Amino acid sequence: MAESTEKRPREESKMAKQAAKRMRRMSPHEVELMGYRKRIEACMQSGDAKEALAVFRELQEKGLSGQAYIYQMVLNLCGQAPADSGISLEDAFGVLEYMKKTLVPNGKKHPVDETCYSALARLCAQQHATDRAEGVLAELEEAQVLPKLRTFSPLLIEYAASDRLADAWRIYEKIVSHGLEATETEYAALLHAAARVKDADMVYKILDIFMDVILEPQESTWEVLREWFTSDGWTVETGTVDESGVCSVTGSTLESVELSEAKQAALMTKVEGLVCTSDERTEQWAAFKEWLDTNGPFDVILDAANIGYFSQNYEGGGFSYRQIQRVLSAYQARGKKVLIVLHKRRTSDRQVPEDLRPLVQAWRDDGVMYNCLPGNNDDWYWLYAAVKLGGRTLVVSNDEMRDHHFQMIHNVDFHRWKERHLVHYDKDAGRFIFDEPRVYSKRSQHLAKSWHFPTPDKETWLVAHSKAE
Repeated sequence: MAESTEKRPREESKMAKQAAKRMRRMSPHEVELMGYRKRIEACMQSGDAKEALAVFRELQEKGLSGQAYIYQMVLNLCGQAPADSGISLEDAFGVLEYMKKTLVPNGKKHPVDETCYSALARLCAQQHATDRAEGVLAELEEAQVLPKLRTFSPLLIEYAASDRLADAWRIYEKIVSHGLEATETEYAALLHAAARVKDADMVYKILDIFMDVILEPQESTWEVLREWFTSDGWTVETGTVDESGVCSVTGSTLESVELSEAKQAALMTKVEGLVCTSDERTEQWAAFKEWLDTNGPFDVILDAANIGYFSQNYEGGGFSYRQIQRVLSAYQARGKKVLIVLHKRRTSDRQVPEDLRPLVQAWRDDGVMYNCLPGNNDDWYWLYAAVKLGGRTLVVSNDEMRDHHFQMIHNVDFHRWKERHLVHYDKDAGRFIFDEPRVYSKRSQHLAKSWHFPTPDKETWLVAHSKAE
């Protein structure tokens, strides 16, 4: 501990000397700019937009050309300032104009970045200056600066709060056109606006999209939904859903909502694109698909590598073929048709203990095992098989599918597929326990005469239903 305490002052002294050396190499102009930068960084730390603007004006009065970073900090502080801070649009746009004036001649192609435009759009929306916010967005798009959701969200919310539904929806369409994903905040604002202006067509149009994107809305959004459905003549209550999917309010059964055929096909195409990177692998993949068509369908697919290695990190532990057999037997005992997906090298005599070779051979003879060949990732094989088979095909694996190769296909649809098909497992006193997906989807659902909305971390549902139900 003493050594560490002594070491720290030496390191700090070394850093101070290096900083002093850099300062000596700077020109007087660079030293002066460094001083302004440090003062504005201090404003960033304290969140003081007014002081940052005062420092900027000093720099402006001296005719100094700062670095883009200095202007970005000032504009970001303006955009983050509370409504009662006294920051005017003229103050913020003055920074923008000076930034463009001083940086463009220096050869900067796009001196204003997304953070600056987003800060200005946020400030304009906060001050209800929607026309100026529209101008900021138009300039960003003309300059081909890539926006983020935060670039558009403040204006959408301002339009929605002002009941300018058509304008709010137009901004939403801009969000979509840029390949961005709106969040529950934007959808709730749109729903609230549509409900207030009593535009039923728009409410249900927005609701249709909302339910597909926001699976479990927050309780704050429930209030918006409750307000609308009550005003539209529905009976609104809270209730629960039992293990078989039956709603306590209506007695109706919730559905297991699967990927659409188009989304399922898109996910399979992504997987195939990662696999088929050579003629050899493409040929092997074609053979696998043919085998699957001939031997399938299967009810349950085992990520055998994951199961074989489960809980084996102890002295003498290793890949366990017996664990795979126990999981196989457990599902076969339920009358399920099971497929083991295992890399071919795991089935060679060098890998399989002699006393277990008959077991592995039996898997092969019984048509319950597929072996992918060297150079292939077995994850792609079991994933593709499960997605292709669809329905209620389950995958038994504790792999959360978050590593780098799964990130190449990771999107909302993949997450939804996992929620409906991935079975986690554990062992208790040597017995396997399976945590299977619910038989229904815990997500917003519209049935024939009722609407059902869950919420995260609770088992309570908001249910709107017709009085006849």
